This record gives sequence, C-alpha cells and structure tokens, in this order.
Amino acid sequence: MTGGGALTRLENAPLVSGPRGVPSRCIERKLPVNKMDLIAAVADQTELPRSKASEVIDAVFGAIEDALKKKEEVRLIGFGTFQTAERKAATGRNPRTGEEMAIPASTTVRFKAGKGLKDAVQ
Repeated sequence: MTGGGALTRLENAPLVSGPRGVPSRCIERKLPVNKMDLIAAVADQTELPRSKASEVIDAVFGAIEDALKKKEEVRLIGFGTFQTAERKAATGRNPRTGEEMAIPASTTVRFKAGKGLKDAVQ
C-alpha cells in the first residue's frame, strides 16, 4: 500500500482507484465514502470479484454488530475501538413548545480512533 488519500468521493466523476485503493472522483463537490466505494476498494486491493468483496464487508460489519449487541468491545489495533455506552434517562424540553418531556435511557455506540488511524489522518 502506498501513501494516504482522503476518504472522500466526488460526485459525477468516473470511478478510479486512488491511493490505498480508495475510489477517487474528480469534481468540486466531495461526498462521504459509502459502502459501495468500500466494496470497490476491497475488490481492487484483494483482486476479489465485487460480489465476494461485498460478502466480506457484510461479514465484517455483521461481526462488529453482533459483538456490540452482546455489549462486547471490538478493538482493532491501529484502527480504533467500538464499544457500547449507556445513556441515563433525562428530562428535556420540546424546542417548539417548551414543554418538558422524558428522554428514556438508551444504549449508544462509541468509537475511539486508534493511534494508527489518528497518525494516518494527520
């Protein structure tokens, strides 16, 4: 793998593999990289057909999701850590009416970027 490129895609431009296999697009308006862009990058880097790369991406996302459902931490060294956190119940206000409303307790997902990811973005 060579150099680091921005993980953005540009609208209405042909799909071309850029640095690190991330698809690059060439016009002014940048858009976030989506799942299809990730699949294309994995297919290009691993020389897998896109259908197999899609299965791999789905399996990785599914494994992360399953671990988080079990309240397990997912630590990917050099990339980051996914973990769940509990939010307490609270009282808030409806911005339109000013009326108080109960906000129920919930579980959320937190991501903390690892050193390798932080260094790559710098």
